[in-house]
Amino acid sequence: MDKTLMAIQTKFTIATFIGDEKMFREAVDAYKKWILIQKLRSSKSIH
Repeated sequence: MDKTLMAIQTKFTIATFIGDEKMFREAVDAYKKWILIQKLRSSKSIH
């Protein structure tokens, strides 16, 4: 598994467990950026 994704999942889990809304939003934003990067990488490898 991608180490960046593992770090995002860890942050998300901790934020959910402790109820930290700011940390939760940061994890969601990081995940959205990670998804975008993955899409960009896959579109470059197709061409």
